[in-house]
Amino acid sequence: MRRFLETLTGKAICHMVVLSLVLPIMALASMRRAEAQGGLVNEVRWAVLEFVDKTKRDGVNFGPDATSAVQNELSKRRELARGNDRFDLVSPDQVSRAVETLGLVNPVTDRTGQLRVAQEVGASRIVTGEIAGWGTRKVSGGIVATVGLRVIVHDSASGLPINGDAVEGQSSIRPENTDVKVLVNEALEQAAAKAAPKIVAQQLTANVLSTRERSAMINQGSRAGFKKDQRVIVVRGPRGREQQVAVATITSVSPDDSEIQATQDIKGIQPGDRVLGIFDVPGLRPVFGDNKNAQGPTAFTPERPRRSTNMSGIISVLLILGLVALLLSNGRSNNNLAADNVQAR
Repeated sequence: MRRFLETLTGKAICHMVVLSLVLPIMALASMRRAEAQGGLVNEVRWAVLEFVDKTKRDGVNFGPDATSAVQNELSKRRELARGNDRFDLVSPDQVSRAVETLGLVNPVTDRTGQLRVAQEVGASRIVTGEIAGWGTRKVSGGIVATVGLRVIVHDSASGLPINGDAVEGQSSIRPENTDVKVLVNEALEQAAAKAAPKIVAQQLTANVLSTRERSAMINQGSRAGFKKDQRVIVVRGPRGREQQVAVATITSVSPDDSEIQATQDIKGIQPGDRVLGIFDVPGLRPVFGDNKNAQGPTAFTPERPRRSTNMSGIISVLLILGLVALLLSNGRSNNNLAADNVQAR
């Protein structure tokens, strides 16, 4: 053996063995160094767009204030996020420059414009929202403000809403001469503080392990939060430039994996594709109390979104039934006409 090791072939084999042991350690060290310096390269980027104030009462637009409140709360949660909850947040200045560069006007409400902004800043998630309403009322010791805030997170690859929350925020009791803007802004900050933790926690992602016709197996299950009959989006491609390949429904769940069935197959599901869980965002219905000292709504009640009805299927069934009825009707009329024209000979 010693003579073999002293040969050229033996030395080459020894060097190859040493390299095979050292290279994995060096690669792991470089990955950890890169993570420590600049964070994970694969972090999902979120871009917060200006919110819409649906009320605009008294000529005041609280949309930018709601945007700042949500941006600040998401920034706090970003620092605390770990594991799959980690994400990167595009700065407000970068979003504003993208809107200006694309020739758009805030708030950007059309889906095409929002997706263009996401592509411009390289974001995989678009955070939008609306102020469902706000009101003030006098209470013992002063005055309070109440707001209804909806925060919606869209997937930039499909444009579909996949996350969000609808919350009510309330300011502290302030003296009656307090400016309304101060009260509403405090209520918006409280609402954003309620919504942000839930939205960050509702990030369900998985990878496709194997496929079979229109179904696939993914590497996450009930332990991660996936549930039976939950809708998911399947995407493919690098972060910030993903492409939607399918919409699917979870048909079975185990603790560590799940099976999905494609309901809308666009490009075909492949192993390695990413799966994003969808959470429906409720609406908010303003409640107007009998308090004579109240101006505007005094509370907000969540409303679950209605599932869209498959009208094409219903129309198809009605057309078939109508055609059958028409054929049966014509058959009877022809038979009756023939019976009326019978002549005995």
